[in-house]
Amino acid sequence: MQDYPNAESSQERNSHRTKEPAATDRRNWVLVVDDDHDIRRLNNLALVQSGYRADTAEDGAVAWEMLQLNTYDLLITDHNMPRISGVELLVKLHTAEISIPVIMATGEFPEFHFRSRPWLQPPTALLKPFTGEELLNVVKAVLEEAVSRSTRTVGKSRHTDGKSERGGA
Repeated sequence: MQDYPNAESSQERNSHRTKEPAATDRRNWVLVVDDDHDIRRLNNLALVQSGYRADTAEDGAVAWEMLQLNTYDLLITDHNMPRISGVELLVKLHTAEISIPVIMATGEFPEFHFRSRPWLQPPTALLKPFTGEELLNVVKAVLEEAVSRSTRTVGKSRHTDGKSERGGA
């Protein structure tokens, strides 16, 4: 188990540790990244009360460490943070070929960063201030789209060789 001095886990808030969920824990695992403690706490609370498993990180540097050690289903990140910004975190994910759905939840969407690198732009942005209900609606939609996309990809790969799933011609 890895110590994260600046991270908070929905399961172990007081010990500041996170770990892979148990094999029987089928809840979606979300990483919330924001340098504002209150926003981080409220987002975490909304997610956990709605049945999600959630960890938090106070900036992109802590989030990067957590993303390398854990397999999250969704990343919710602010942009304007110390050490590593939300955009810099997206660049790191892209460079490392880590594929994860992303919601950029920020007070000011960094459009100028995405003009020259459109491949970097997250599919969903949530502008602050937002309500817990708005957050949950976006989270649900993004996770459903991710599942739908992976199902389409799996289904497509099963049929690309011209054979049916049963192995016939």
